[in-house]
Amino acid sequence: DIKLAQIQFYKGNFDDTEHQIREILKNISTENILYNDILNVLAILIAFRHNQEEFIEFSNVQLIIQQNKRMEAIEKLETLINTDEIYVSDMCRYQQAWLTFLQNDIETVKLQLQSINNDTIYKELALIFQSEILDYIDNNISKAIDSYLEFLELYPNSIYYDDIRLRLRELTS
Repeated sequence: DIKLAQIQFYKGNFDDTEHQIREILKNISTENILYNDILNVLAILIAFRHNQEEFIEFSNVQLIIQQNKRMEAIEKLETLINTDEIYVSDMCRYQQAWLTFLQNDIETVKLQLQSINNDTIYKELALIFQSEILDYIDNNISKAIDSYLEFLELYPNSIYYDDIRLRLRELTS
């Protein structure tokens, strides 16, 4: 059933994918290791509910990523970044930044992450990503600490709060 949903997703069949995902969620235990991944797919579907044409484009990009064609995916994500749906736009910006990171173009990644400025989960994730680049890639501990502190200040209720706090403690000791 999961493979069938995945095929429907990559084909851009919104209704079939949604139906298949909802059926899977009815029949799978919340303890199943794949449960949260399936919920993530449902969240993506919800973001595209009012614009299924963009879903077709998005699912095509996801297929291109599966085929390991990063540069093509980065280019195709550009059209989705200009959508009126801020969640979709930020999701695509974040994914584009991640793919660019995999291409080892760190300076471009930094610019892409800075362009995520709507109040979505991707703004939170972008700040973590920026902090980790400062920390692990640039080895700029001072700026990394400042960035992590900014995260703790802006997102005190984040599920990532404790992990960031622990990393900050490591850096300051």
